[in-house]
Amino acid sequence: MTYYRLPEGRVAYFDVDDTLVEWKEPKDDMCSITVEMNGRKLKRKMICSHVQELKRQAEAGTKIIVWSAGGVAWAEACVKALKIGGYVDAILTKPDRYYDDKDVNDWFPKRRFFNE
Repeated sequence: MTYYRLPEGRVAYFDVDDTLVEWKEPKDDMCSITVEMNGRKLKRKMICSHVQELKRQAEAGTKIIVWSAGGVAWAEACVKALKIGGYVDAILTKPDRYYDDKDVNDWFPKRRFFNE
């Protein structure tokens, strides 16, 4: 079996919903994008500061993983709509559990979120 392996180095995980795009449909067209999913077109608002940070991190050599509790297909559709595919190294479903000898608070980095 072959596994996908990210090269060694820094890694940043970016969530989709309410981090890269607002979950609610926008009231206006400012910063709106169209996400195509299962034959439907959904309007969402891009959260510009987080998309810019994703790009900045990628340009600095950080490996970028985009994930969503909505699944890989949703995350991939949003990456495509945001036109950030060239910055993203992997797309994952957000985990609903993890197995480790250490509590997540002992090793997971500090959460970052920018208010616009």
